[in-house]
Amino acid sequence: MSHLIHVCVTCRPLDWNGEGERPGALLYQAAFENPPKDFELRPTECLSGCKRACTMAFSAPRKASLLFGDLSQDCLTDLDAMAELYRASADGLVPWKERPASFRPGLIARIPTL
Repeated sequence: MSHLIHVCVTCRPLDWNGEGERPGALLYQAAFENPPKDFELRPTECLSGCKRACTMAFSAPRKASLLFGDLSQDCLTDLDAMAELYRASADGLVPWKERPASFRPGLIARIPTL
């Protein structure tokens, strides 16, 4: 698969109490149960978005990568729609107004393609 979603499994919000599994790992597990069509879901040990946990990145060859933070389990209802918008884009860029609600405020970085 050429389209990937990386989910930080070490993520924990700054106010996390340290009990139970890390919220990033729980987000990955929930997304893994029903991954978006035509995407590979990869657990990742840190996406360096610690101040904006939980984080998730979309990437594909010849497309900009998009790193999102401040995500919670609520984003899973929008994950398929966001993945489809990213997959359908020629360059990986998904305009703010087109993004599902849970992905609008959380863009941390747009990383240019090689």
